[in-house]
Amino acid sequence: MDTQYLKMILALPYKFFEGWEYKLGDSILIGGEVAYTGVVGVYRREVIRCDVLVGVGFESDIRPIPSQEQLQNKIINHVNKKHPHYECNDFTLSKKFIAYVIEGDLVQNIENKPLKVMWLEFAEYVIYGKTWDGEAWI
Repeated sequence: MDTQYLKMILALPYKFFEGWEYKLGDSILIGGEVAYTGVVGVYRREVIRCDVLVGVGFESDIRPIPSQEQLQNKIINHVNKKHPHYECNDFTLSKKFIAYVIEGDLVQNIENKPLKVMWLEFAEYVIYGKTWDGEAWI
């Protein structure tokens, strides 16, 4: 797993994950170690049942590792809730993401950044107006 992405996730405010819905196969961080949600049994390294995570406070050592799809859904839900007169969908979101990458300095470093990192940066920018400076969200 990309250490830069994990560092960015650990630096996110707890409110970013409010209302998070776990699904089977989600990646999570527990005490800095990567684990996966699943049913009882062995799945990759460590398995945590989804029903155990429901209601867990994020002040604990557990953090979701968002997939690109989860980040996109979070942005769409945020925009549609904040601007009910504007319908945000996959198409409009993709257009906004491309504009963000091209207009921002992301395009200059695009070869060195995984797509999931850029989507996380975009989500934090859209939802909280913050950007990643390499160490923290500012």
